[in-house]
Amino acid sequence: MLEVYSSGLCYCSVCTDLIDPAEVAAETNRQNPTGLDRGWSISDDPTFANGQPNPCPCNHHEGRRHFLLSC
Repeated sequence: MLEVYSSGLCYCSVCTDLIDPAEVAAETNRQNPTGLDRGWSISDDPTFANGQPNPCPCNHHEGRRHFLLSC
């Protein structure tokens, strides 16, 4: 399961129970394509804008994590 909860021009945030970052990126691109050849990939940024680590545990659903992706 993967839910895109925020998407902009350069960054996208998702909540997921997927473990493999490559699967997270692939499913994000399937659900929310960028229109660019490169698509979304897990961001190199170590934290979200609020200072939380990337990825971080979901505060609403046990067993899920939030990932920050960039294009």
